[in-house]
Amino acid sequence: MKTFATRYPLPFALTITAIAMLCLIWPLWIPGLSQATQVIFGRAAICLFAIAMLTYLGWWREAGFIRPASWRILVPYLPLLLLVLLSKVTDVSRYGIRVTDIWLILLGLVVYLAGGFMEEAVFRGLVLRSLLPGGLVRAGVLSSLIFAAAHFFNLLNGALLTDTILQVIVAFLMGLAFAAPLAITRNIWPAVFIHALTNFVGYLTVGGFLNTAATSQNPTINEVIGEILFPLLLAIYSFWLLRRTERHIKRRIAAQAQQLVVHQA
Repeated sequence: MKTFATRYPLPFALTITAIAMLCLIWPLWIPGLSQATQVIFGRAAICLFAIAMLTYLGWWREAGFIRPASWRILVPYLPLLLLVLLSKVTDVSRYGIRVTDIWLILLGLVVYLAGGFMEEAVFRGLVLRSLLPGGLVRAGVLSSLIFAAAHFFNLLNGALLTDTILQVIVAFLMGLAFAAPLAITRNIWPAVFIHALTNFVGYLTVGGFLNTAATSQNPTINEVIGEILFPLLLAIYSFWLLRRTERHIKRRIAAQAQQLVVHQA
């Protein structure tokens, strides 16, 4: 598997994604399970898969699962956090809170904390990490495309096609938004908690476990623009940040190589 990841990073990333999605949806094929049980079993399976792969490959540190050295690692994540907070406050004010049972709220909290971990572990941990040898910008874009495409699996849960397409677009933009601060800080934990917060509030406003990234059915043009606008702006900024970081890394490597040549001479 390590050799496969090194020699064929894109097929490895696609394989990891396919297995992760199978881990997530296999409970749907077991008759008689409640929706909550299906969600719990699926999240547990994909979390165990991500943990096993990170451990086997020895990528925990490289994927960003390290102890924060300082609160300053939050600074690059602030635009993303502010966008999420603004978006979710808007959703709550527009749709209200539809999940009011305390046990369902606690269940959703556990499910989406696990979901934040497993999605970041798979897509910004395993997938992004495997694609990095091809360049930071390329890795960010490809990992975001893979992350977005994975959301088509929501169709198997009964999500509407219109909602799913919107969700895929937003997921691609947000994938870029998550990749940039991770590339700068090398710490994935803020992304895990921001991702968990996004989906948990979506769960509360939708009123169930399905289709939490799009809170309306058959969205209007204004709702589509509202869903896409801020993620688009953040994705553009993040893409610029990825390019800037990649150029900085290349300049540093070139300077180190030049110093080595001078030292050897």
